Parts: sequence; C-alpha cells; structure tokens
Amino acid sequence: MNINQIKLFTWLVSAGVTVGVGYYVYEFNQRTEQWRTERRIPVERAQEILDSAEIPEGPIASLVSKDAIERAYYYDPRNSMLPNLLDWSGQPPKVVVEEKPVVEEKPVEPTFKPIGPLIQILAIFQDMDSPDRGIASIHYKTESGVEARFDGFPVEIRVGDKLAKPLDYATVAAINTAGIVFSFDDEARENETVENREFDPMTEIYVVSGENPEQNKSLSDVPRVNIATWRPERTTLIDKDHFIIGMEDTRDFSDDFGGIIARELRHARHFNRQTGKYDGIELKEVKTGGRIAAHGGQTGDIIKSINGHPVTSASEAVTYVKNNKDKFNKWIVVVENKGKERTMTFDSPPSDD
Repeated sequence: MNINQIKLFTWLVSAGVTVGVGYYVYEFNQRTEQWRTERRIPVERAQEILDSAEIPEGPIASLVSKDAIERAYYYDPRNSMLPNLLDWSGQPPKVVVEEKPVVEEKPVEPTFKPIGPLIQILAIFQDMDSPDRGIASIHYKTESGVEARFDGFPVEIRVGDKLAKPLDYATVAAINTAGIVFSFDDEARENETVENREFDPMTEIYVVSGENPEQNKSLSDVPRVNIATWRPERTTLIDKDHFIIGMEDTRDFSDDFGGIIARELRHARHFNRQTGKYDGIELKEVKTGGRIAAHGGQTGDIIKSINGHPVTSASEAVTYVKNNKDKFNKWIVVVENKGKERTMTFDSPPSDD
C-alpha cells in the first residue's frame, strides 16, 4: 500500500466518523425536545392544581425547639438575663471586655502642714560671730499636739535641736533676726522659716522695781539692729535662701579659693541632653559642714546663672565674679535641683564707709 492509498483510507474514516457524530447529536436534540413537549404542563392546568390544593389548619409542626432558635440567633451579650446562651456557632459566647480609657495620672504635689501656726516665738538670741550658737524661746500652741507638760511654759531650742513630738520631724537649721529656719526629715520638703513677730515700737513698757512697786511708763525705744552695718565673721543665713557673706569667709575665699573648692566640692559642667548644650555647673558632691554647704550649696545643685549672666563652667563663674566684684554688692544665683529652681541671694559685707 502506497502513501496515496493510506491518505485516501484515512480521509474516508474521518468523514465517516464526522457523519456519525453529527447524526447522533441531531437525534439527541430531537428526542430532548420531544421529552420537554410531552412533560410540559399547560398554564391552565397548573393554576387548576394550585387552586385545588388544601392548606391544613392549626400550628405548623417543627423539629427545632424555640429555645434552640433563641440560643442560635437571639443571643445578646448585653442581656444579663440570658447568661448561659450560646452564639450561632454553638460555642459559649466570648466575654467582651470594654477597654477603659487610659487616664493620665498627674503627679500629686505633697502637702505639708506648716510649722508657723503651731508654735509662737517668744524671744531670739543671735550670736553675730557664731550663727550656729543662736538660741530661741518658743511656746507650743494647743493645736500642735505636743505633750501637755509643755503647755504654758516657754521652751528653749538651739540650732540642731528637733521639736518635741509629734513635730520631731522638724529640725532647727538656723536662728537669726528674721526668725527660725526649720529643715525636715523628708528631703522633698523645702526649708520653712517661721518669722519672728515684729516688735511694735509704740508698745508701752513699764519698769517695775522692788522698792517702788508702782509701774512707771518708759518712753525709751527698744534698740534695733541695723542690718546694713552688720558684718558677721561667717556667712549667715538671714532669711530663706538669703545670706550675708561673712568677713572671714570673704578673706578665706580670696586667699585660698582653689583649695576650698578642691577639698569641699566635686563639680563638673552640666550637659543638657535635650538641648545638646552645656547649661550650668553641677555640684556632684558637697562636703557636709564645709564652707560651700554654709553658703547654701547642696549635692545635685546646678548653678545656672549669676546676676542674670549664664555660667557653664567654674572658671567662667569665677572670672565673672572677679571682674564685677566692685560693681555689685548683691549676688543673685539661680540654682536648679531635681527639676526645681530656687533663687539664692548673697549680700556682700558692707564696707567701713
């Protein structure tokens, strides 16, 4: 069999298959259409069947209970009367926790009961040469809660003494003409000055003697100290953060400033991380009982400015003071400690003029 015979045979087989498949499809379509025609119900007949249907009366039976439907579809998590119902999945409902808004709590500033209304200053003795030798006579008021044995009797206190219980958290830090300065066991509490009552020069003073019991009026005034001419040997605290620089301290700082700083103080330039700059002189450690401490210096202080002039190093501060010592007789120093600022005032000792 040659190639032409093979081609002819293949063509005849393909044509026969094509004709057969086409005839099968035609016959299938004819039978399907006949089946649809035979089973189609006329519209009139369909309406007749629907009209003749009888609808049963009474409740419709259901295999699903009412409780099951409520559990599946009617669960409300806000309804506390149905605590055990399930959600649509058949599982116990998830507990919905309402998120409470975050309220930023502001730090509460501590409140302290002042010492002033609890005591009464009767008399003050101030040693001009040794401020730490001051003596005061006080009276505890009834509202102080101090033991009854002090009622009606004056009490003598000195620098370093604690008040009677329950006020024993207060210590006498200084006694001067302005009043009594108290420090407290709680470091967060600032020193408090209980001011001395100012003497009224118009008060009538009577002189009583054993020989003459009659009270004769004295017209003489009570002498008062002139602060402007007072020149203490040691620097003295006269009010809260207000000092008079002592004559001897002035000489010592002039002769041995470097030595005093080296022995009593460890300091460094303070770097402000927020600004990225040096902004003061940090007193990292102040020797207790030394000259720096007597001038109000405390560990952790950051000296920011002197008389409004910013200082960022010890040498800068010393240079400023030396260059202006004849210009100013009052030095105002701004200090920051633990985020709080305070202003310290130093009066230079008055001259002989």
